[in-house]
Order: sequence, then structure tokens, then C-alpha cells
Amino acid sequence: MNTQKAKGLSRIRKLWMSGATLLSISAALWVVGQVQAQNAPITLVYWTHGAGRPAGAELYMKANPNVKIEIVNQVPGSINEKVRLARRAGSGVPDVIFGTAAETPEFVRKGYVSDITPYVPKAILKDFAPRTLQPLTIGGKLYGMPNDTGSTGLWYNRKLLAELKMKLPTSIDDLVAFSKELKAKHPGYFINTTFLYSQYGPNIFAATGERWLRRIDDKTYDININTARSKEVMEKLVSIVRDGSGYPQNPFTPGATKLVSEGKMVLVLLPTWYGPYVLQLNEGAKQPGQWAFSGTMRLRNSERSRAGIWDGGVYQVTTTKPELVKAAAEFITFVTTSREYYAGREAVVPPYKPLWTGTPTVAAFKNDDYYARPLSPEYIKGVKLGASWEFGPNDIFIQNYADTNFPDMFSGKVSVSAGMDAFQKAVEEDFIKQGFSVKK
Repeated sequence: MNTQKAKGLSRIRKLWMSGATLLSISAALWVVGQVQAQNAPITLVYWTHGAGRPAGAELYMKANPNVKIEIVNQVPGSINEKVRLARRAGSGVPDVIFGTAAETPEFVRKGYVSDITPYVPKAILKDFAPRTLQPLTIGGKLYGMPNDTGSTGLWYNRKLLAELKMKLPTSIDDLVAFSKELKAKHPGYFINTTFLYSQYGPNIFAATGERWLRRIDDKTYDININTARSKEVMEKLVSIVRDGSGYPQNPFTPGATKLVSEGKMVLVLLPTWYGPYVLQLNEGAKQPGQWAFSGTMRLRNSERSRAGIWDGGVYQVTTTKPELVKAAAEFITFVTTSREYYAGREAVVPPYKPLWTGTPTVAAFKNDDYYARPLSPEYIKGVKLGASWEFGPNDIFIQNYADTNFPDMFSGKVSVSAGMDAFQKAVEEDFIKQGFSVKK
């Protein structure tokens, strides 16, 4: 090889090596950039409510120092509506919410919630209690993670019940008889019969074993509200309020909490997970070890006990920033599978079944001395059966319809039969307006 040619090849080799070096440096910088991007500071805005739930965010930030979660406490029951308002305003939309599963079809249709399927490992999903992911799954895609399990039932003050020498009711028929006896023998004592008017829905579902709303597919619903059994349950619940022993106001209202504090509230007809939040508002009540939970109310004593329905909260990703979906999904997956979160702070039983072992099923209650000890087996049964969702849940939230139609029935302005018929019609019309088909 001549000298000139050798020099040329040497020059080419040097150029190639320098190019390769640049490529290697570029690749290395890209990898570093990706690592830095993954560890770059992330801020999530999280709307929640209650004293216990921020603990989940605090645990997550401790484990993930690059993530900052801005916790915004909202009024219970207001979060989903505030998401709607923020979306309409085009600003102030949170990245994660603690809301209700029932609005999921609407939120998916309007693009308010993100598909988190790619970010939640299948190995984790398979360990959730049967069907707890069902109302959050539409078109084969996952739009949230459930926070708790539980079923509708009856909280009762065990000590007060014994003092009044009254027998715990186990059916709606029993409850009516209990109400009449309470009014006759112990005026001034009450049954807290409702959270919101919409909370009559779960009690009716549980007592009848019938579902008002059944999702046939992503676009079609079977709506069956005004059945004979549903009307019968409603008639009986209405009678409890009308005879004066039923206290129809939200148990979080001052009037209701005052009655609990004064030892005048005997029964509270609510799902398992409401108990802690109702009772914790009464720190001055000095009623340690008094409150227990009984199973789902049957319609009649001759009928079998039912599992009840799930009526709990969910975490959903509502961000309008696509780059935050993965981080938000990882946060809610962490919370719903965290033993430390549920065992130490959250007074509910988790849907994630691995957390049912290795720690007491209701470990969160160990520090809550207002519960009767031992916790009723009915409570444990209720939360576990609630996780199966045997008779529910609602797939679309019915609160607005219930709050519109129920007051007239309770006041006597319309009959229960006419009111339930109007309720059925209102729901059907609204579903059609939303673009759903209603099975006839």
C-alpha cells in the first residue's frame, strides 16, 4: 500500500472513530437524560377528603422523593362535581381525585379520567377482591383503583340498646317495629336513617337483592327502579321518618352529631365504612366501646340475609397533562396496595387481598376505642362480602335523581308509588340524554 493511500485510510479511520465516539457520547447523554427525566421533580395536585387519606400521599412522597403531592382537602361528596366545574372552566383541574366509581361512565365519555391500564401491572390487578375493578373498567380499559370494601348495614350503640331493653332489628320489617316501639317508649331517641336521600338506594338494593341499574355493555343500561319490592322497602323507610323516630338528616350535620354525642342516637343505617367518619366527629361523646355493626338489612325476617352492596370510594387520574398520567397512576396503585397505609391510618378494609393476611383484617380499628369489642363477626362478613359486589354496585351515580325525587315522598307530597315511577322516568330520560340506550 502506498504512503498516500495509507494516510487517506488513516484519516477515514480517525473520522469514523470520532463519529462513533460522538454517537456513543450522544447515546450516553440520552440515557443520562432519560434517567434525569425519570428522576425529575414531579408535582401532582390531589383532591381528597378526610383526615386519614393524606397519609397515603405522605407515604408515597417518602418513598419517591422526586414526587411532590399537593393535598387539597375538599368537602365530602363534592369532588366529582368540582371536577366537572373545573373542566368547564378550563382551569384548576386536579391530577388525582378520591371520588366515587359511579360517575366513571360519564367521566370516560367526556374524557375527564385517564386510562391507566398500561401503568398497573396485571400481577397486581389479579389480586384485587372479586369484581372490585368492574365499575372502573370500560371497554376493557381501567379508569381507577378502588379504595375500600364494605356493605350496607346497621351501626348500633350496643350499650344504649341494652339500657333501653330493645332488640336489635335484622330486617326492614323489624326496623319499622323498632321505630314504633322507640317512639312509644323512649321519645327523644332516634334512628339516623339517611346520609343523603341517595343513600336510601343502597339500603333498598341490599334489602331487595335487586339492582336498579345494570350495565349491559358500555352503551346500554337496564333501569329497573320501580319494582314492587323496591316500593315496599321505600314505603317502610318513609314510615320511619314520618312517625318521628327516624332522623333523616345527614349524620355529619350538627344536629345528628349532637344526638350521637348526647347518647340519643340508637341506630345508624349506613355502609360499614361510614361508621368511623360519623363517630370520629364526636370526640367529646365519650362513648368508648359502644358502637357495633350488624349485617345487611333483609326486607322480611322470612328471607335470607344478603351480602349487600359495595358503596365505597375510588382513586382516579383526572389530569389534563398527559406527561403526568403515569406518575399519577403509580401513586394510586401504591396507595391501594400499601399495607402501611391501610393498617395504620385508613379505617377501611382494602380490596387488595394480600393485605387481608399478615395483619388483622381490620387493623386500622385497633386504635379506635369507640368500637365495641370484639368487632362483630357481621362486620367482617359485611366487608368481605361487600368486596364481592354480589348485589351491586351502581354504575351511574343516582344522587341527583334521588335528591330531586325522594323529598316529595318523605314529605307526603306524592305517594311512594308515584314518586318511584317519576324517579324511574327521570333516570331513563337522563340516560338517553347522555347518549346511552335504555333496555325496554
